Amino acid sequence: MATSPPAEAEAYFSTAEQAYDWLDRRGYSVTKNGNWLPPANIDQPSQKDCIAALYLGHAQAYGGIVRVARCPFCGGRADPRSPIGVECLDCGGNAPDIETWQKRTP
Repeated sequence: MATSPPAEAEAYFSTAEQAYDWLDRRGYSVTKNGNWLPPANIDQPSQKDCIAALYLGHAQAYGGIVRVARCPFCGGRADPRSPIGVECLDCGGNAPDIETWQKRTP
């Protein structure tokens, strides 16, 4: 059941649709667990991105923004949009999806 959005969200967005549109236009995509996966060109989400995700978490049961974990094998950076799922750009370690990658251990 939806609850009211946090007060800071109302400074940026008047509806959940506006928050969704903001993240969609920035290149975010929704994972199978309802979290927001940032595009490759965004290393750190902006304050407005975080507020949009928070707003949607209250309004439509979406989760937060995924902060992609470093590779558990070499510490390298992961590509969450690899054709094979998620793949380390340094050592090639991989997982079939972001949810599995975030739980990986060496």
